[in-house]
Amino acid sequence: MDKSFRYKELDALRGLAAMLVIFFHYTMEKPEANLGFNLGITGVDLFFIISGFVIFMTLNKVSSGREFVINRFTRLFPTYWTCVTITFIGQIILKMAYNVITIDQISFAQYLPNMTMLQYYFKIPDLDGPYWTMIIELLFYFLMLLVFKARLIKYFSIVAFLSMFVLLCYEIILPINYPNLFQNIKYFFPLFNHLPLFLAGIFFYQIKNGNEKKK
Repeated sequence: MDKSFRYKELDALRGLAAMLVIFFHYTMEKPEANLGFNLGITGVDLFFIISGFVIFMTLNKVSSGREFVINRFTRLFPTYWTCVTITFIGQIILKMAYNVITIDQISFAQYLPNMTMLQYYFKIPDLDGPYWTMIIELLFYFLMLLVFKARLIKYFSIVAFLSMFVLLCYEIILPINYPNLFQNIKYFFPLFNHLPLFLAGIFFYQIKNGNEKKK
């Protein structure tokens, strides 16, 4: 497949997911939420599925782990840094306008950790609620990089089914028999709760790619 090839369907699905999330947040704690907009949270699930599709497609195009890291960094961090900075400045302006803080009370203790996407592990609140998804994405990228470096991409169907078995044990056995271990894993590796969505995206890619090869 040409490296410049782009699935327009994914762009349409991204737009749909974005609209679902926007309407969900706009109608939160409002009567309109009961009209079905409260289901807009599923837009996040759709984003994770799309991410699984795109990341696996990217790993099938790159020639090295370094290329993958550079690809993800340049696509993700500049836009994220811009959004975090705009959010930070906007919050400062609003708080100063309402006399909540003064200029000498402005702190970078929340802003700087948020710029790393690792604020979750620093136990620093997200500057904006939706930023919680970034650590999930980052952990997925790291996990897929490990799979790539281990040369398991071509065997990923087996890896995915084994992962689903592990997740099944994680969700059924650990909470009952090892609740403390369950809570620790849930905290230190929050990707576990969303991994099936990413795997679904990967399976969709494999189905799509298999159909294209048959043509």
